[in-house]
Amino acid sequence: EELRSEAVQASFEPAMMQGLWYEHRYMDLAQVFASCQTLNATVLGTGLQAGTMLVEFSVRYGPVPFSLRERYAPGDPPERGVFTKTVDLPGGAWIPLRTAVVDVGPAGPGGRYGSAAVYSCWASPVGPVAELLFVTRDPVPDEPELARLESVARLQGVPFGRADLRDVDHSRCAALEA
Repeated sequence: EELRSEAVQASFEPAMMQGLWYEHRYMDLAQVFASCQTLNATVLGTGLQAGTMLVEFSVRYGPVPFSLRERYAPGDPPERGVFTKTVDLPGGAWIPLRTAVVDVGPAGPGGRYGSAAVYSCWASPVGPVAELLFVTRDPVPDEPELARLESVARLQGVPFGRADLRDVDHSRCAALEA
């Protein structure tokens, strides 16, 4: 089943994912009780790792900050917007999540995408594990753009309902950092 939009299939460029992202909606059991979710992507551009994205995923669990590094490696042969996601923690490579960039929003300042929907799944021995992220470059959600990304994800066949998604409120995050 093809979960990527035609635009992603035709012209997705990992380099345009570089930089800071704010998560606004998610479906991910690992994020229960989390807040202030951000992702900071670095894209490797040469050699065997060309197109690999290293993403520093940061959250708060109550007052406690937590972060981990995720590695999005392109397949062999590479397909635009398709990655295998692992976590740089002991044992993290043993749980590879097949990941698709479902859609991206228009490029903004610096020639980087302004929004994205990303879906990951893993067929675990006890049943499927899935996560879906809707992110933008701004801590204030762009509701029309998030609605557009949700609509594209549904049209592409990503299995979720609005009730499955949790919203992230970044309005108190600066105070927590102080």
